Amino acid sequence: MKQMRVISIVWGGFLVLLVVLLTMFGFKIKDKNLKYKELEKKLVTVSEEYVELKTYYPQGEDKLKITWKELVSSDIIDEDELEKNKCSDAYIMVYLKDMVYHFDAYLKCDEYTTKNYNKNS
Repeated sequence: MKQMRVISIVWGGFLVLLVVLLTMFGFKIKDKNLKYKELEKKLVTVSEEYVELKTYYPQGEDKLKITWKELVSSDIIDEDELEKNKCSDAYIMVYLKDMVYHFDAYLKCDEYTTKNYNKNS
């Protein structure tokens, strides 16, 4: 009976340690990706300004791709923003869905790539 109690305590401690380690690992990954998520949000914000400034609005099923170079050449965003985050490419897709314009930012960086990033789109 005493041996069963010791085994239960050891397994309980192991499970608690496992949960703590997995939680710490999750927070570390989340913190690592935070700067990229903030850059994606910034890209969406400046792209909304760019589309409004240029009055580029896709109609129907059309999609508009705004490249990083377009934003830089329009002096809407700093050219060094990608480099300081170690990113090699960025673009924003603008499309109309349910009568609302959606802006999706995509990044390609050394340590991070946005889900569904496609260099050929």
